[in-house]
Amino acid sequence: MQRGLVEPARTLEGPGYYSQVALEVVERKERHDAQERLTQVLADLQGLPRLLDELRKAGGGSFMDGSLTYLTTEPAINVKIQAAATAAQRRLLTCQPGGTRSPEVLKMSSDRDQESLRRGVTLRTIYHKSAQANTPDGIATKEWVEGVTALGAHVRTAAFPMLRMIVADDVAFIADYVDTSPDEVRCWQVTHPAMSAFIAEVFELMWAFSTPWEVARRTAAAATITTQAQRSILRGLSGGQSFASIARELNLSESSVKQQFAELRARLGDLLKEDRRTASRPVNTNQAIFWWATSDEQDLP
Repeated sequence: MQRGLVEPARTLEGPGYYSQVALEVVERKERHDAQERLTQVLADLQGLPRLLDELRKAGGGSFMDGSLTYLTTEPAINVKIQAAATAAQRRLLTCQPGGTRSPEVLKMSSDRDQESLRRGVTLRTIYHKSAQANTPDGIATKEWVEGVTALGAHVRTAAFPMLRMIVADDVAFIADYVDTSPDEVRCWQVTHPAMSAFIAEVFELMWAFSTPWEVARRTAAAATITTQAQRSILRGLSGGQSFASIARELNLSESSVKQQFAELRARLGDLLKEDRRTASRPVNTNQAIFWWATSDEQDLP
């Protein structure tokens, strides 16, 4: 009766008698019920991402999944990083691809970083080259660097694309590359030994190709034709990248990248002109790339 295979008999024998339902009727009902169940399963599956996102937000800014913690609010991220850094006994590795940090952020981390150094923790940080800019944020960053290096920290800079990360002993924090909403700060806390070791190894690779802070400052002051950012632009153009792609890698606007390249073209035009009595004209893109292909400045960071 529940499956619809039989029904009360419409006979004169009275109640208690049943007859078989026609097979085509059973088939139609079974197909309809199965379709209804399948439709509901598909609806549940499509709604799963939204459900999980609501659960993350309702969970106070974090979502646990074994050895991963998904942190969805800036306060939750700061609390977790502060706790991991304070508990670190061996190393603190940080990579800041966005350039300078604000004086407020630096002040919040300065005491913690210096206390870590005093208790013997190794501190190494990689900044984007733009962190050495002569701006209020750049000056505050320079003061932070001077404070921590005086206690034994090591700081480097790089113009190549970097990944934002923090490693405190065997706990790693990485930016969320799945949900890249520009209006929200989200990251993953990783405690799995194999994954945190892999993240630390990625840091070591970036460290090996970066430049010590003071060396980078001296290089920037030297009489070179190109800046570090312009060299990154030239490397990208030589590899067939567009200005938009280069801008994304350098964390700069496309207009800023084009402006820096235009300044280099003008400088090359002035340096390479044959007749010093005539006004210089900027070289074109192909000429700039050809000059770069034979320039000793390729060896600079």
